Amino acid sequence: MNENDKLTFRSSWALSILTIDVLRRSGADITVASVEKQLRVDACHGVKIVADALVSDCRDAVFDLIALPGGVPGATNLKESEVLESIVKKQASDGRLNAVICASPAEALGSRGLLKGLKATCYPSFMEQLAPACATTVESRVPQDGKVVTSRGPCTTMEFAVALVEQLYGKERADEVSGPLHLEVLKKQNGSHGFEVLDAVMFAIRERPMEITDDKWNKIYGNAIFDLHLALTDEVLFSVAEKTTAKEIWDTLTKLYETRSLHNKIFLKRKLYTLRMTESTMVTDHINTLKTLFSQLTTLGHNIEENEHAELLLQSLPDSYNQLIINLTNNNPADSLVFDDVAASVLNEESRRKNKKNRQASLQQAEALSATRGRSTERGWPQWESQSW
Repeated sequence: MNENDKLTFRSSWALSILTIDVLRRSGADITVASVEKQLRVDACHGVKIVADALVSDCRDAVFDLIALPGGVPGATNLKESEVLESIVKKQASDGRLNAVICASPAEALGSRGLLKGLKATCYPSFMEQLAPACATTVESRVPQDGKVVTSRGPCTTMEFAVALVEQLYGKERADEVSGPLHLEVLKKQNGSHGFEVLDAVMFAIRERPMEITDDKWNKIYGNAIFDLHLALTDEVLFSVAEKTTAKEIWDTLTKLYETRSLHNKIFLKRKLYTLRMTESTMVTDHINTLKTLFSQLTTLGHNIEENEHAELLLQSLPDSYNQLIINLTNNNPADSLVFDDVAASVLNEESRRKNKKNRQASLQQAEALSATRGRSTERGWPQWESQSW
């Protein structure tokens, strides 16, 4: 294997699939690694991906590029992996390339102090979390600063992947890979790059800079209104049909989606506080469901304290776990429960039950085999006695 072609992924959420495809088109040799305890990772929307290795198996490997997809709770899982933390920190100290997209700039690199002094971006709802972790937050689609590439989310994934190809192999190879993908279609809209639509709209709703002429400003403003109309569904477009300026359209959309965000927050809170694990549900799946709800509520501005995370996990368990709940709550004050510790205890309890069930099944099989042998012996004695020798 050519060392210069090696790179790795540390998650398996949907953002990784397109990036893996584009990089493999370039000829890169990729190791897809899982931060879970198993190779198979259940991604969003029922997508299942089988990794090449566990992240713990890659601890001593050397990669030219480490790329971390985001997603929820994917980015959180990346953040919580101590093995991954040591790997990306060594990658940075060795002067090799780290790349992150969606929530991962804030969660997986920013939280570890690896964006200090750099320009970076991430998924819009994580920008406030990213701000203290880097020198400057930018709204560019794929900013590159030093040995770090960051990007915003699903709609920028293809450009993100092509940028990584360019970092590894140069512009000529990147152009060869991007050609069949028809990225040039996206470049026509604003005369430079279709990915800059949002930046152009945000520029148009601000106060007009003094140095911009009337003709140029009117063109920018008209393009912003056109882009907004083009991006909206018919249902939403009806809500802004009478608005005549880009700022009026934007303000109306802000109010509209803030209301929807409140609806979403209420729905998610109801789902979280009424969630119950069934006896047939795997504990890992249940924990991932809880983490997803926690992350989704955080993006909507509803933060839940660490001890409440743990309490909600215990609250959601079936009645058969009552003794475990009693043991954990008796041994820990209410405000000292830690979600990861509680989750580990629940996983251990599930493992203990499985082992007990397996032992019981083995014992029953042994007893059944013994009884069968006994009946065979009983049937055989009369036959032996009647034989003539």
